[in-house]
Amino acid sequence: MNIKKVKVTKEKYMEMLEVLPPRLLEDNGFLVGEPYDHNEKGTPRYDCYIQNSEDECYNMGFKTCGEFRQILKARKIIT
Repeated sequence: MNIKKVKVTKEKYMEMLEVLPPRLLEDNGFLVGEPYDHNEKGTPRYDCYIQNSEDECYNMGFKTCGEFRQILKARKIIT
């Protein structure tokens, strides 16, 4: 899985969290409520945001629910 992250402000993180009810909200991360597009298998992809333990916020690009959970799982192993 290609994981690209772009640092965003806390304000941008909160704006995106509040724009729509999140599709998923787990472990200081969320998927924006509306799909952006669909992958080659037809699975919806959502704009993905994560906040780390240092209170830094990142946009992780467009991810499926499964990819989002993989990112969170990998983060728990690393930290």
